[in-house]
Amino acid sequence: MLSAAGAEFNAEVEYGGRLCENPPMNPSETNETARRAAGATPCAKPLDAARVQAALAGSLAGNRIHYRESVGSTMDVARDLAKRGEPEGAAVVAEEQTKGRGRFDRAWVSPPFENLYLTVIMRPSRALLPSANMAAALAVRQTAAEMTGASATVKWPNDVRVNGRKLAGILIEAEFEGGEPSFALAGIGLNVNLDVSRHPEIADTAASLRSVAGREFEREAVLESLLRNLA
Repeated sequence: MLSAAGAEFNAEVEYGGRLCENPPMNPSETNETARRAAGATPCAKPLDAARVQAALAGSLAGNRIHYRESVGSTMDVARDLAKRGEPEGAAVVAEEQTKGRGRFDRAWVSPPFENLYLTVIMRPSRALLPSANMAAALAVRQTAAEMTGASATVKWPNDVRVNGRKLAGILIEAEFEGGEPSFALAGIGLNVNLDVSRHPEIADTAASLRSVAGREFEREAVLESLLRNLA
């Protein structure tokens, strides 16, 4: 069952089904170009996680989605769920991570309502555990190809890149019991509708599906593709 936690968005103003940091003063003012020219933060549509979960019924990955508006890290939420017996394939998806991290605890730029930040619970055998990172990377690569037609490359161990720019980051963590993995966590941060030019610290090194294809994407379709490719 889709988690109800984080389902209410009280921090921003809802206008026309899209969340806006600075909603239009005039109800007829819905032109996004005009809003951006006025210096307003672009509107953003919350992810319909329930729709994705329904589409993935019967699939190994994503048939249970725990959706949050904001978390410290999806890895931490997923770890707690895994310890309490959440089945393999369950996913934690958040609109925003306030303490998102990569390898060596590096910070991950994660503006809300633009990209995909998720962790999928895996329960691999010890023999299959080393393949978890590559499985996640190849799933991202396949999704990028399906969405944009671009050929992404995997920079071992945890980056997926397009034209030398980082499109996604992957983090695998595992906990053991009696010498065998109790569970593994596949954390994925995929830039979807990120306008990299708005973030000077990554403007020269990052990519998004939007920057590659020159258009915005429906994140539900991207998430469904990613979880199907990971199954």
